[in-house]
Amino acid sequence: MGGVKWDYIEDLTLQTWCDQENCDQLAKRLGRSVYSVKSRLRGLGIKKKNVYPNQRWTKDMEDFLRSRAGEQSSKSIAKKLKVSQRALRLKASRLGVSLRVYKQRLWAVDEINLLVGMVQKPKVISWDSISKTLGRSPHSCRKKAGELGLNLGVKKEWKIMELKGLHQARTNGESYSFIAKKLNRSEHSVRKRYARYKKESLL
Repeated sequence: MGGVKWDYIEDLTLQTWCDQENCDQLAKRLGRSVYSVKSRLRGLGIKKKNVYPNQRWTKDMEDFLRSRAGEQSSKSIAKKLKVSQRALRLKASRLGVSLRVYKQRLWAVDEINLLVGMVQKPKVISWDSISKTLGRSPHSCRKKAGELGLNLGVKKEWKIMELKGLHQARTNGESYSFIAKKLNRSEHSVRKRYARYKKESLL
């Protein structure tokens, strides 16, 4: 059985607000389901832009912006953070962060030799410290080392107390970068392990 037909006023309201509100907000405004709104937008041939409700920036969101700026497009960063590109540009400007994505810089022979030397050191070293020395992102250093068949040795196993501490810290609103420093692990490792921990614990 079909739903209630859309009238002229509803269509006009939808067209007027579609670039200013997301589908949830439009559904509430029109007293219809989100599915109905999306279906009507397709029927009218309207391509819906990603519109996100206003929200306060958190420390984690700012850390994510800083870590991805210059390596990832502003569009993909905004989508990941669920903010508009305008809000993203404004926040980046306030933080003094450039959103310009530069072409991938080729690795020089000296850089590769330094990377190899640091990875093969007997003393345990982190990707964060390697990246600071080379002036490249941890992801770039890890990727290049992988291409060369190198790694930082046996992975440091997570202890139960560490996982509990990680969960408690996230519950208290502590950022991944702060937790990583406390646990002497990379931010990438902390993010990845916590996502796995939540999945395993059905959180």
